[in-house]
Amino acid sequence: MVEFEGLITDVAKRLLMYAVTTLPPDVKEALKEAHRRERSPLGRAQLEAIIKNAELAEETGRPICQDTGTINFYIRAGFYPTKLHRVEEALRRAVKEATTEVPLRPNAVNPFTNENTGNNLGVGIPNIEWEFTQS
Repeated sequence: MVEFEGLITDVAKRLLMYAVTTLPPDVKEALKEAHRRERSPLGRAQLEAIIKNAELAEETGRPICQDTGTINFYIRAGFYPTKLHRVEEALRRAVKEATTEVPLRPNAVNPFTNENTGNNLGVGIPNIEWEFTQS
């Protein structure tokens, strides 16, 4: 049986990879439509580059953009979860591992020293927002 934290870490890493390598179908179509309608040669070239980057990202499993952004997790949980205290640790482990494995651009910087942590971890980073439900 897969352990609870390992499962969360694995799923979170897969979701992070998916998020930085795959555009939703409606976004892909909107980019193609914008390319068809664009009159400016420079604008068409930029849209063409974005579309090609998105296609290459899906084919190669590499991020669409070099800046993979700030990581946010939105967690919905019941009021009486028995293992909730271990979720944050598993998500932080997923971020650290995904930073090197995907790879993700390390964007966490200490506000006082201006040093990059190199692993996308810091105080309050990644951001984890909780919603507690009745179920």
